[in-house]
Amino acid sequence: ACCAVGKLGQMSSYFPDLPDEIMLLIAQRVPPEKMANFALVCKRFKEAAYLTILNRRDWTVSAIKCHYTHDNTYWNAREEPDSIFGSVKYLASSVCWVEVRHDIPLPPGHYRCTWHMKFDGNVPSREIPHFDVQVGGILVLSKPFPEEIRRQGYVDWDLGEFDVPISPTGEPTTPVHVSLLEFSSQYGKHGIFLDYYRMTRLDYDPLAPCKAIQAAISRAEEEVGPCGGSRRS
Repeated sequence: ACCAVGKLGQMSSYFPDLPDEIMLLIAQRVPPEKMANFALVCKRFKEAAYLTILNRRDWTVSAIKCHYTHDNTYWNAREEPDSIFGSVKYLASSVCWVEVRHDIPLPPGHYRCTWHMKFDGNVPSREIPHFDVQVGGILVLSKPFPEEIRRQGYVDWDLGEFDVPISPTGEPTTPVHVSLLEFSSQYGKHGIFLDYYRMTRLDYDPLAPCKAIQAAISRAEEEVGPCGGSRRS
């Protein structure tokens, strides 16, 4: 995806002639984690990225895509028929240092974060890891690991609600950091299955993309006129 975005940057001189529908189709093929880089290619990609990310009610990220300390040593990928992604991450061996991280760019709005997971092992009550969510480097959610879900199968565990403000730099998204951390304990933890986390936009407006497109058309007509004739002197 990084190489593809780079190649698009080299071709940016051709984009002013592409129809808006093509720009939106291109934007819809970009993974959410690459959308911020995609938006930096040119002004038209930034507009297409903004319209694309607005037209979503939720973002679901496979646990396979997260960063794990001691990955492939203690955390294993395991096929899971019930997973929407087909596989999950499993903390098979007992380990003191638990660290799972992922970053996702989100547009402004009010969100709920949930983890689809199960727990069949052991997390000592002396040092319980926390699920955290940070927005722009500021901690907005922090909840201890739900030991009460032990041996209940997969559950959708709700971390809570938070807000993503409008980016002060004018970018269409703000970086949101999701993590599961505990590395101060000397007691081992194991038996954690992570399937995916989901960001659900609670103030989702299905008409927002239409409103944004209409606003873009209005701005274009003010600049060049409804029939393509420039209004500039």
